[in-house]
Amino acid sequence: MQGSSLSHLSSVETFRPPFQQEEVIGQKPRGAGLVTRIVVCRLQAFGDVVITLPLLAGLRHAYPDARIEVLTSQMYLPLFAALPWVDAVHGFSDSQSLLPRARSVATLARQLRGVPLFLDLQRLRATRALTRLIAPEAWCAFDRFAPNPALDRYREAAVWLGLQAEPQFNFPIQSSLAQRAVALLREAGHRIGCPLICLNPAGGWPTKQWPIDRYIALGRMLANRLGAQVVVMGTHHVRAGGEAIVRELGEDAINLIGRTTVAEALSVVRQLRLMVSDDSGLMHLAWANGVPTVALFGATRSTWSRPCGAHARWFGSEDLPCGACMSAVCARRDQHCLARVSVENVMEAVNDVVVGGQ
Repeated sequence: MQGSSLSHLSSVETFRPPFQQEEVIGQKPRGAGLVTRIVVCRLQAFGDVVITLPLLAGLRHAYPDARIEVLTSQMYLPLFAALPWVDAVHGFSDSQSLLPRARSVATLARQLRGVPLFLDLQRLRATRALTRLIAPEAWCAFDRFAPNPALDRYREAAVWLGLQAEPQFNFPIQSSLAQRAVALLREAGHRIGCPLICLNPAGGWPTKQWPIDRYIALGRMLANRLGAQVVVMGTHHVRAGGEAIVRELGEDAINLIGRTTVAEALSVVRQLRLMVSDDSGLMHLAWANGVPTVALFGATRSTWSRPCGAHARWFGSEDLPCGACMSAVCARRDQHCLARVSVENVMEAVNDVVVGGQ
């Protein structure tokens, strides 16, 4: 994790109930044989699925001749299909009903029976049942609740299996997607040569949302200081705030809200110079692709979800008595955990990861 000297940046490793730390569980390999096939399972949610990308890229780097496969939700198949170095992607039913999920487990059990290494980064009842049915030679289920960032917990499980798993943040995607990203941005008004910065007010509820007027002020500052254009993109979570940014910034803003698929979003974020975002899946997507990222956590647990590494900074609330409450409604009625973070605080973090890194 890369910290900061900012007074509002939480670096306190607080672990809050009701969750209790689990242990990594599994069956270790017999001896140090040749790694020929690895299946990595992460079904949900989008941000947590995205965080597997640096781990998968690290496994590909360490085992160039191994077959690497991914098991994920049907809705995320296009994300992994965009990675030419992933050998196969298996879809799990998105249904919440028992029967379709049971059928999905049965189908996957036939496809994956006897795989050498199975890495369960979901650890649900369904994935535990699947593990028993496929009877892998070795398997591991990660610790869901350890007070560490998700990528660290994923890597811990891989290392437990004896795998080399140094995360990689630079990895290839399909060349056609890169071309599609350039075309989308150009059609939306990107001025050639202008650095692109994504401002992402995508917090799913009020206690995850940095004030929109501060996003707008930050956008103006970045446009003036860096000659940047601001990009807003994503789904309905960002629409109200994103459209307010576009209205205020005019030609200094590009609106891609609702105009990208998951795979296209992957390709667009790789064009960015910077991501500033509420806690959201798009933030994780940018960070996982090595984009300098500043993340704003309000009521959510930065301890679990913060972006790590030299290209990331984060603001959390674990230093507050009421911090990381995970509540959609602020008990104080003032959203203090995010309201205390000023535009100047965020700009200082931006200078750390972008300007200072030049």
